[in-house]
Amino acid sequence: MPATRLAPLRGRKVPIFSDSRQTAARLAPNLQTYSTQDAIRPLIVAGYQRLSSTAAIAPYLSLDDLYFGVLIAAKELGVRLRPELKAGESFQDELDVDAAIKSGALTNPAALMPLWGKLRASRPPESLLRAIVNSLGDRYYGLEALAIASLRERGDHTTWVEALPDIPGFATTPEQKLATARSWIRCWGRAGLWMSQMPPAWRNLSRQYQARSGKFDEMDRFIADKPARTFFSKEWLPKLLQRFGEQVAPNKFYLKGSELSLYVGGPWAYCQSCKTAQRPFPGRTTCVNCGQPTAMAIDPNTDKVFVARKGYYRASTVDALKVPPSPPMALIAAEHTAQLNTAQADEVFSKAEEHELLFQDVDLGNDGTGHDRPAIDVLSCTTTMEVGIDIGSLSGVSLRNMPPARANYQQRAGRAGRRGNAVATVTAFGSADSHDEHYFSNPDQMIRGAVDDPLLTLDNAEIIRRHVTAYLLQRYHQELPTINPEEQPHLFAVLGTVADFKKSAKVLNRWDLKNWLEANEAALRAEVDAWLPQQFSTAERKRLLDELVPKTMEPIDAAIEFEPPASAAASAPAAAPAPAASGDASTASSADTALRRLTRRARRSRGVTQPPRTCSTGSSTGVFSLATRSRPTSPRSTCSTRSTRQCTGPLFSSRRHRVSPLRSRSTRPGRRSGLATNSGPPRPSTRRCAMTDIAPGWDGGSTTNAACATTRGPRPSRVARVARPRTARRAVAWVPLALPRSGSARLASRTL
Repeated sequence: MPATRLAPLRGRKVPIFSDSRQTAARLAPNLQTYSTQDAIRPLIVAGYQRLSSTAAIAPYLSLDDLYFGVLIAAKELGVRLRPELKAGESFQDELDVDAAIKSGALTNPAALMPLWGKLRASRPPESLLRAIVNSLGDRYYGLEALAIASLRERGDHTTWVEALPDIPGFATTPEQKLATARSWIRCWGRAGLWMSQMPPAWRNLSRQYQARSGKFDEMDRFIADKPARTFFSKEWLPKLLQRFGEQVAPNKFYLKGSELSLYVGGPWAYCQSCKTAQRPFPGRTTCVNCGQPTAMAIDPNTDKVFVARKGYYRASTVDALKVPPSPPMALIAAEHTAQLNTAQADEVFSKAEEHELLFQDVDLGNDGTGHDRPAIDVLSCTTTMEVGIDIGSLSGVSLRNMPPARANYQQRAGRAGRRGNAVATVTAFGSADSHDEHYFSNPDQMIRGAVDDPLLTLDNAEIIRRHVTAYLLQRYHQELPTINPEEQPHLFAVLGTVADFKKSAKVLNRWDLKNWLEANEAALRAEVDAWLPQQFSTAERKRLLDELVPKTMEPIDAAIEFEPPASAAASAPAAAPAPAASGDASTASSADTALRRLTRRARRSRGVTQPPRTCSTGSSTGVFSLATRSRPTSPRSTCSTRSTRQCTGPLFSSRRHRVSPLRSRSTRPGRRSGLATNSGPPRPSTRRCAMTDIAPGWDGGSTTNAACATTRGPRPSRVARVARPRTARRAVAWVPLALPRSGSARLASRTL
């Protein structure tokens, strides 16, 4: 398949299967980030070296020209850059550079200078610029970390650095002065470096873009001698900040990328203590990073230890600098999970469908903002891609984890190698769980093990009941009345709506369905009995056929939320209430009156947003209500429940709703006081507790009012409010309430 602008990889596609939707969703952007970084790194070096070969601009090249160099290298190496474009961004610079290269601008300084100035003033896409910046300062995969290139002063500043005053006992030669200044510049690589193309919104956005003072602990460790360190701070640091820094606040600077350049190649050292690559300091083995004298000179291309650690990540850049060069591969990765399956009202395809088409190199045009949608090379998907979706020819399949069973592996691996492809690759990644470790140690069981045959239970009454309901609905719709298509132009609403189905005056309604079932019950019983499986027991078969009509209407009524008319419910005879003893009735009446009065008072004073609800725990009843945004009190309480620990003191005493420490206190000997083991009337000083479970994520600003009643006590008391904290999963809320001595104990509890 030939390469095109839409699909430069010539149809090479790989899906990655994950059994976790969260894993698949996270894997797609991570793959995109790492792929872009691995492709940008060699383009930076190759493009910058290409610009450095032009004598007219070589002394003035800076980090602001990295974007120009990346575009040049991409065109010369045949790499299609497809950065993600935000609203208002454009990638027209790629086409301008392509046209200039074809016209010979790289060999004609007169044509190159205007293009160089234009690209310096241009604003690259933020995603591409972020990848360039990360390639400079990444701790593990940056240019210096891989011993490829390092930051240095711009070419026209070299003479100025060599003319700085000598640092006694540390930097007295021009080479040592340059190494000292470049060590100081190196400290800015991970934070504080600022390029002119960066948007102002990035300032102080994260630690990587924070302004710095210019004083670094690394330099204090590097210059171990105190007099030399003091001389550097007083004589060198102000001059270096004035030359290379941009002050944005008192004692806060950014290091200007316009004053810096890249130093590609050259000698390298590797610290045996902190394992970092760096430039060697003339005459010393002191590490710039940790200050230990263990920075040994190495050849990054031949050193066995360094090649084992970093060789894989260096390879793409080293290959791009060879003659002839080997271009890096830039991939586009996307997600394909069930959470992307809903299309918006103004979209033709859902995101999942769009990714499927782009994965098959179908050109969908621009995305509505004028930006082209590039083809997708890697699709991070879940089990939704196993069956039922044609995604074309695949050159390989990758498994993020070991599939659950042999059949799943066969289905996923079988995606590759179809349609005449002679070669297909399947890779599987074993995670740290026991399932993956087992099949990683025993791959034959997964690759060529026995496949379990699917099992279907033919005597399952629930499944048979559903099939019967579906069959009866199908039979009913075979005798539909004639409907004029012009009266109902919408295909999916041609049979009417659910609301219409519940109205007896409509053509199709539930009463008509029920009457049809009852009128044809004998024939329908015979039809159903004819195809029921033989494994279905005789007793179950008879019961199903006897309840054919009512058991068919029950799930239908539940699905459409049908309720009988009020007139039918009112005509039904009401059950007579059971007689109650006069003493119990008066006691219950007085208790209910006190509870209602207390609840109304609490609602007026607390601002209740929900009406009180009656709940029950065993034989006790109570009232539960909610209030919001109330300040929690700190009541004195003593509570004990079998499901929580015994406690006393203020439950939640902080206005920020944090749980205060609970002190242990035992109950009165011989009596258990609690919701689950309440026996006998409590003492007047005993406060009964209602326990409520708190669902995770409850708003910490909410409070709960719970009313409890005891059988003794001098007088009613106010409802205590207990705040629900974010960190607690269970809290105990109590409220004392005095009732007549003859009243039974009433407890309020509610599970949220």
